[in-house]
Amino acid sequence: MEQVDDAEVDDLYKMGQLGDDETTHIFKHLVSPSDVACAAAVSRFWRRIVIESRLWRNLCIRRFPEIEMFEYVVVGGPSAQLSMDVVGKPLSPQQLLIEHHAYSTLCKQLSKEPWERSCISKSISASSTDNFPDESIAQTLYPSPTFSEQFPSYWSSKGQKLADVPEYLTYELVTRLCVVHEVRIRPFEAYFQYGNPIYSAKFVRFRMGYSSSWNQKDELSSTSTTTSSDSCDDYIWTYTSQEFPMVQADTLQHFKLEPPALCVGGVIQIELLGRCQTQRADQLYYICICHVNVVGTPIPDFDCEVVQGKVVLRHDTEKNTSDSLCQAAEESEILDDEPPAGSSNEHSFAARVRQLDATGLLRQDRLLLNTVMGNAVGENLLLDQDQEASSDDEDEYMVNAL
Repeated sequence: MEQVDDAEVDDLYKMGQLGDDETTHIFKHLVSPSDVACAAAVSRFWRRIVIESRLWRNLCIRRFPEIEMFEYVVVGGPSAQLSMDVVGKPLSPQQLLIEHHAYSTLCKQLSKEPWERSCISKSISASSTDNFPDESIAQTLYPSPTFSEQFPSYWSSKGQKLADVPEYLTYELVTRLCVVHEVRIRPFEAYFQYGNPIYSAKFVRFRMGYSSSWNQKDELSSTSTTTSSDSCDDYIWTYTSQEFPMVQADTLQHFKLEPPALCVGGVIQIELLGRCQTQRADQLYYICICHVNVVGTPIPDFDCEVVQGKVVLRHDTEKNTSDSLCQAAEESEILDDEPPAGSSNEHSFAARVRQLDATGLLRQDRLLLNTVMGNAVGENLLLDQDQEASSDDEDEYMVNAL
């Protein structure tokens, strides 16, 4: 165990003499998840301050301001309901503890590396389509510009006389909470037309949010090839990016979001602003897109919904992360050759280890186990150990607070 010098002991003693307000003010300057976790593990007093000052929630909001819209946290699957008698009232100690666990888990998942395959699950709609279904938005989910040597794969807008008429493409992501790092778009080169014209847009912009009729989201997304059945007014946008210039070239162009954005609601819309190319046959401006790919980090253990006008964060502690991602990949319309990062066998093994660990059989050999399993799984198990070790403190905190 690392030795603590007299100066550090003295500092800890002085911190213990501070009141709640002073300690809370100091803790609000913690910007690292490891610092917040360490502070909560020092003493029961510090842990109570961390919970009551909602440090984990504030840390998540600092990284992704969109999280501030979540007014309450619900634990459980879709069957778990929010008790409406708590709406508008200060959070109880039990609710603060629920929120503490939820946001500490969410903070860790928000820090994961982007998923290797595209995060798009389904296409929802396009603002217009020239020839449906041959040139529908569904064609943009295939990486190749052709199904075969004879059939091209692309979406095409309707022709316009004016070059400044915008278009948009709307997609559903694999999870309702998803960190979006980058959007990749490939304009379509009409190799079957004279001169091989490329029908790109001049600029592109991204919006993220959720359906204004939230409960009908699943019904809306089930029709993945609609052309213009909905509009921008059908969605509530929680994030809008800057405008990015698009190059008129037959390449997969990368539009990186700095910093990454959290999509709350699972809907992303690509706005195509300005037109570059007219078609020789009718002298009208068109926009044609070959492929769209969203690079991001799905957050499968969390969901969000609107309950009586309140945006609620749902933490499903029973959901298996690997199963959720595998199911989303199977339902996706994207044809990828490479599997997503992380083996399902590894996740299944880790889940089994946690079950055994809950019985207390593995605690004596935890260090050896972490060495065998590697850092990624070992960190998860160590986090579980910290949570289990602090359960007695939480119970006492709840009893005293109530």
